[in-house]
Amino acid sequence: MLEIMISIIFFVVIAFISANISGVLGPKKTTPEKETPFECGVPIVEKFKPLYTPHYFFIAILFLIFDIEAAYLFPWALIYKTAKNKGELLLILGLFFIIIVLAFTYVWKKGGLEWE
Repeated sequence: MLEIMISIIFFVVIAFISANISGVLGPKKTTPEKETPFECGVPIVEKFKPLYTPHYFFIAILFLIFDIEAAYLFPWALIYKTAKNKGELLLILGLFFIIIVLAFTYVWKKGGLEWE
């Protein structure tokens, strides 16, 4: 146990030194020209416009949530086929669907599915 603690302390110290060594040894003189952003040596000419709106990512996350919901149904169906207490499994599935339907209704009412 002592060897593990020594190793953890050693790696934390190394990480701290690595993270701060450039600030200690590096140059400190900055000019306005050095502070301007650039890409590949070319100054920025126009304002950055994102290719995708945040709404696109929101729809993608919703898709993943409902896709995971569908992925949970397959193992449930396999277990249901051989289960002895089918009523309990139906109750669990019903609660699962109620939660999913409530979440979908909430997103729909808030206008999360409207594409503008």
